[in-house]
Amino acid sequence: MLFEVEMLREGRSFSTRQVTALQDGRKLFIAIVSAQSEEEGLVHQYPMPQVPSPDGLRSERDLRAEALATPGVAWAGPIAFDAPIELRPVTPRDFVNPSKSAPVQHFWVRPTVSISRNPIMAQAVLAYISDMMLLSTGLLPHGIYWSTTAMDSASLDHTIWFHGQPNFDDWTLWSLETPWTGGSRALARGTFYDRTGRMIGSVAQEGLLRLR
Repeated sequence: MLFEVEMLREGRSFSTRQVTALQDGRKLFIAIVSAQSEEEGLVHQYPMPQVPSPDGLRSERDLRAEALATPGVAWAGPIAFDAPIELRPVTPRDFVNPSKSAPVQHFWVRPTVSISRNPIMAQAVLAYISDMMLLSTGLLPHGIYWSTTAMDSASLDHTIWFHGQPNFDDWTLWSLETPWTGGSRALARGTFYDRTGRMIGSVAQEGLLRLR
């Protein structure tokens, strides 16, 4: 992959770059990246949702493996989970017989391998996780899931804001909601909190949810 970086702005406190990723002459994505020097200011945040701790919750990987062992199910999409991230859903979904529920999900997340204390690496991992489970939240009010209902899904645009430094020595809460779906699209939002309740990141994504 070739990354082309263009300087759009270089101010005293903020800088902005446009990053274009190319492969074999094709543009894969375009990102606008804004960075800020550290400074003090007003501080407040929404409180972290009151959810059970990750201790004792089952992992997403185990839940999907158990669902795959169910006999006689015609799977409409891939269900195995092989990402290098451990997710523990607060409210596990039923992959075989999904039912309608509010468009809200909470997952405790952490990498399955040790992450160096390099702050840039930790932010990169948080950005990687930020694309997980967002669009699936938009399916919950409709009582369907990609595991048994054929559909096309994809990110149309994705934005992440970093509010604090991730610490993957412990679990991080990934709190998700989808306030709107329509026109084969879904608007999803997510917030990251560390174990102490400190908000460390916010995410917004519009995605494709098209039934076949």
